[in-house]
Amino acid sequence: MKAEGLLESMAEQKPTQNGATYVGTALCADCHEDAYKVYKASKHAEAWATLEKAEKGTRYGWPVTAYPDCVECHVVGYGFKSGFVNPAKTPDLKDVGCEACHGPASHHIDAQAGLRDKAAGKMPKVEVNTCTHCHDFEQSPTFLYGERWLRIKH
Repeated sequence: MKAEGLLESMAEQKPTQNGATYVGTALCADCHEDAYKVYKASKHAEAWATLEKAEKGTRYGWPVTAYPDCVECHVVGYGFKSGFVNPAKTPDLKDVGCEACHGPASHHIDAQAGLRDKAAGKMPKVEVNTCTHCHDFEQSPTFLYGERWLRIKH
């Protein structure tokens, strides 16, 4: 998989739902300091490192960091235009940052700067299926949304 470049060839295939682009969690932190602190203390902030550790360990022993099905849940926007491509090309989209749950934020940032209508910059509400897309029974058999939300609530 790694030698074939499958990860990169499957990146940026789909348009984002509203045409916005991914900007990276660091830009969110500029205005949302409290939410950023909650994020940094969460396991989401170490999602890519978790994948690297699994690849080097005995659990998998194969290149999970090059496997799209694994990578998709450990980064921001993989498979979408302007989303994660690989750690070298899009390092600001490693880990499960703000936009993995809230969606691409370029319109939101533009609205805050007065470059776009405030309504167009409103971020969508995070729904349960946003979490359960990755935290499914196979990967997270003990995941209970109501319980886990309390850990990352912001």
